[in-house]
Amino acid sequence: MKNIKYHFTQKLFPLFLFLASFTATWAQIPVGYYDDAEGKSERQLKTALHNIIRTGHIELDFSPTNARFWWDNYFRNTDWHPAGHFWCMYSTDTHATYISGTIQNREHAMPRSWWSISTVTGLDYGFANGDLHNLFPANQAANAAKSNFPLGTNNGEIFNNGVSRVGRSTFSGYNGAVFEPPDQYKGDFARTYMYMVTRYEYYADTNRWRSIGITSMLQNNRFPTLTPYAVNLLLAWHRADPVSQKERERNDAVQRIQNNRNPFIDHPELAEHIWGNLMREPWFRNATIAEFGVEYLPGGDMIEILISRHSGEQIRYEIYSITGLRLHSDELPENNKIALSNLNSGMYILVVYARNQRHTARILVGKK
Repeated sequence: MKNIKYHFTQKLFPLFLFLASFTATWAQIPVGYYDDAEGKSERQLKTALHNIIRTGHIELDFSPTNARFWWDNYFRNTDWHPAGHFWCMYSTDTHATYISGTIQNREHAMPRSWWSISTVTGLDYGFANGDLHNLFPANQAANAAKSNFPLGTNNGEIFNNGVSRVGRSTFSGYNGAVFEPPDQYKGDFARTYMYMVTRYEYYADTNRWRSIGITSMLQNNRFPTLTPYAVNLLLAWHRADPVSQKERERNDAVQRIQNNRNPFIDHPELAEHIWGNLMREPWFRNATIAEFGVEYLPGGDMIEILISRHSGEQIRYEIYSITGLRLHSDELPENNKIALSNLNSGMYILVVYARNQRHTARILVGKK
């Protein structure tokens, strides 16, 4: 194996590396947690993950009378901003304490109406009602505007608080009203929805996935569960907004409370093996992480991927627009070099799959 150290030289062209994020096996993941998912893909992989994250999952009580308990005991540990306030992905709220339900809500990222069923005494929201992986601190006005709309992109003609917005979909495949979070949290929402359809895939057996609000995003089946519109949207957001330290720390905190994890945060490449570009390829976790980085070569029209690889090992790369549209996909040449001459000026997402790991970097291409 060839070991390559990080090194970034001064560039002759105005090309700059902005960010590299790494897919790693974090210390908080229990030993052997994902063993039963290895070697599987598509339907079998999704079901294996379902069985893993369902086992030992502690049900949390979500009732109208214990809101303050959630804020003081759960959100204080899972969604506390380094600046000293609750972390709201829906607004500019910076509250350091729980005030009231007219100002703050415990928001189901995937609306609970999507899996509720009617009973003699009212609506039954099931086990998923208190799933902390799907519940976040939210501004009440933004939550009300979000309603049970699907996710999507829009122009904010119905609601726009400068952070999140609601309006008619501008993403191909659906033209109804949709909720759009800010760009820096779109991956968070995508991975939450992937978790929900995996953790509760058995809801299809009892026809729980049936609310009118799911029309664009869910199908009442175990696989793929996500509609084509949802697959395209969520994968685009998942690719354009890689896993953040916020998500990793939250995943650990939620596990400490309810004893299960979001696998799409631990191993983002799982989404590709279930719904994306690696559907036909079995997934394997690898305990060793290849070095990864990007170096721009003199001349400005080519980059070199800095990565450890075995001789003859096939490594795949993809280039996406900042909105998640795949522009190019190919095997990485033996010399690890990729030409950028066919790209216009702008920001791009580079994704490299090496030894069943997904490495991501944001790059900015500038032309003279």
